[in-house]
Amino acid sequence: MSQVIEGEFYLTVDEAADRLGKSPETVRKWIRGNVRSMTGRLPARKMGFQYFIREVDVEAEAVRKEKGL
Repeated sequence: MSQVIEGEFYLTVDEAADRLGKSPETVRKWIRGNVRSMTGRLPARKMGFQYFIREVDVEAEAVRKEKGL
């Protein structure tokens, strides 16, 4: 479920994956930097056991994906 943190909208890993057309595990790898060419590709906040990604960062990644970057 989306969250508002410090005035910004954050998405869960599942929500981000859905918007990006990727699996939740791929999104987690992008967050953790476990993909060699994707290190730090998607910044996130960890609260408890769950990551939250700013909606603007997910949208920026979607634009990069559309442009083939």
